[in-house]
Amino acid sequence: MRRVAPSTITVADLLMRGVDEMDASCLRCGENWQAPIGFLPPATTLAKISELMVCPACDGWEVEVAPAWPGDAPKIN
Repeated sequence: MRRVAPSTITVADLLMRGVDEMDASCLRCGENWQAPIGFLPPATTLAKISELMVCPACDGWEVEVAPAWPGDAPKIN
C-alpha cells in the first residue's frame, strides 16, 4: 500500500470516500474531538486542515488530524 502525503489528499478526496469529519487531537492538552470538513473549500489539503485547527479546550495550535473513516479505513493508492 502506498502512503498518501497529507499535502496531497484534499477535502474533495475525503468527501468522495465518505469522510465528512476529522478526528482531531491536541498535542498540548490531550483533548480529542471530531471536526466537520464539509464547509471547507474542496482543494483544502489534510495538512492545511491540521494547520487551521485550534483546540476547543486550551486554544492550542498543535493539533493532529486524521480522517474519521466510516467503518474500516480504505487503502488509498
